[in-house]
Amino acid sequence: MTLAKKLTLALLLMIASGLAVAEEKSVTFKLNRDTYFGNSLLTSGEYRLRVLSSVSNVTAITNLDGSRTVMVVPTTRGYESCEHSKVTVSSSNTGWSLDSVCFSGSETTLYFPKVKNHQVASASAVTQTKGD
Repeated sequence: MTLAKKLTLALLLMIASGLAVAEEKSVTFKLNRDTYFGNSLLTSGEYRLRVLSSVSNVTAITNLDGSRTVMVVPTTRGYESCEHSKVTVSSSNTGWSLDSVCFSGSETTLYFPKVKNHQVASASAVTQTKGD
């Protein structure tokens, strides 16, 4: 799916949901390694992930320098709680992948699509996770 189609789909989902955002859910974090977010490769650096619609859970991740924004619709939403906002990544033979984000105080965890043939291995590519 092309970027234009993804953006169009994300915008349609936001419009259909009525942009029902009760509170902004966001988290800022640093990737120590290049990491996949859906099928998009994010280079190492600092990012802010925001939920644009609490109904459809359309999610945008932006470089803190503002040079790039990627939108992804999570595969599932969980209602687990976490004491501190947490970004979970895993590695495989295809590289690192952003798996989920738990937002502190909101009982919301979003799970993202994995790269094809992704097998989980233990390690971390994330540091300095901070809920906004």
